[in-house]
Amino acid sequence: MPGQVVERDADKLEELAERTAEADAAFRRKLQPSLMVKRAKREAPTDAKPGGRPKPIGKRKGPSPWVVLGGAIVGGYFLAKVVDGRGHGNPSD
Repeated sequence: MPGQVVERDADKLEELAERTAEADAAFRRKLQPSLMVKRAKREAPTDAKPGGRPKPIGKRKGPSPWVVLGGAIVGGYFLAKVVDGRGHGNPSD
């Protein structure tokens, strides 16, 4: 059973490497200096669709870090007001 999992993961990694290599090869072909010069002189098409890169695996999920930071700031502000407000309830003077 564990051997099957390792084999399946190895196959997925190999497939990902092949897709990435294809995308990189297509991108490198577009970077040919002679083709870039032709594009600059408007002798070659410039409206080509961008090369397809594979989507990253394991895209981040969950709330935005900015939302979490904002919530922490607001929560800390209100917590400080509560703690500070309790100190003024019974002055010792």
